[in-house]
Amino acid sequence: MHHRLVLGTLALAACSRSPGAPPAPPAALDAGARPDAAAPAVAVDAGGLAVTAIEPDAAAPRGAPAGARVIGGVRFVDRDGPGALYLLETRAYQATSILLQARLTRGADEREVRVVNDRADACAARNLTGFAPPAVSVTDLDHDGAAELGFGYLVGCAGARVVAKQLVLIGDQKFIIRGSTADGGVPEPAAAAWPPAALGVATAAFRDNAGALDVVDDGATASAAIYTADSDVARVTGGAGDRTWSYPVLAMVGPAQAAQLTLRMRRIVDPPGRRGAGARAARCDLGLVTADVVSLACAITAADTRHATLAAWRTGDRADVTAAELGLTPAAGCGFVLTAAGVAWRATTPTASCGADVAWAALAPTSPRATALATRMRTP
Repeated sequence: MHHRLVLGTLALAACSRSPGAPPAPPAALDAGARPDAAAPAVAVDAGGLAVTAIEPDAAAPRGAPAGARVIGGVRFVDRDGPGALYLLETRAYQATSILLQARLTRGADEREVRVVNDRADACAARNLTGFAPPAVSVTDLDHDGAAELGFGYLVGCAGARVVAKQLVLIGDQKFIIRGSTADGGVPEPAAAAWPPAALGVATAAFRDNAGALDVVDDGATASAAIYTADSDVARVTGGAGDRTWSYPVLAMVGPAQAAQLTLRMRRIVDPPGRRGAGARAARCDLGLVTADVVSLACAITAADTRHATLAAWRTGDRADVTAAELGLTPAAGCGFVLTAAGVAWRATTPTASCGADVAWAALAPTSPRATALATRMRTP
């Protein structure tokens, strides 16, 4: 029996190995394995392995850098027994220096097996280093009982070269793809030395992550102007025949956040591994962009039409805007997009009934930042 899992977050590159690592598994045999077309990102198929998430802000493992924050990770049990992969981030000097670290441990005592580090330091402009959403993948594509742990991230400074990296850890082996463009990834070791199925999944994830860099101007200055669905902005389009997609270029948003949001849009409009037959059109548009927030609305039309929405704060932790902060409780199957007029509901499933939109003046926000946003938007 297979169990599927998507865990939030990712990470890493220069690394060290520790003694006592478990033996390497044999080479993969299932070259035909492919990402799951139904998954929101690259397939996560634990192949019967026991898997649980490590939540953000959990206690850091022994040996973690001072001040490191746990971004996420996974605990698992495979043929070599229990293990854990911790994903950590350490910021210094007002985030001009960022260290990413992944720590792979084994056993109940969490014996260190491998540590992977990557960092960008002394960035004169924005430090773009960060984990690429949305998932740590845990697979057993060759069905040999050994967990295949996948993750990816971006590293570099705005105005300089930014590199996308995608890794797979199997036992004490490390596989990595590096590059700065979707088609420029270089695998290490060479492709012939990879388990074929793992290479296919990692390549799809790398192309997705690196593709976000194609439409981000690393030297751009974030704009404080207000943009709405009626604003004239550049777009990226793709597809062929009756399968098309399109999304806006987020040149008005800071480059690090633009890369993350662009990646999320790409995964909505052109999901990795999706090869289903039939017509499909997907399009993302601006809902509202201010100095406080960026809100995006996507419509996906195939046999039916559904919607996906993204709304994130542009300041502070740049976390997603929640309905609770706005004082709202959405109906089941409903998302929201912010507009110049207020909150507009979007059905994420064809059968959802979302109700009337809500004007800015009718909102009762529950957080200081949401209150400040609503106050500014109510002002003529």
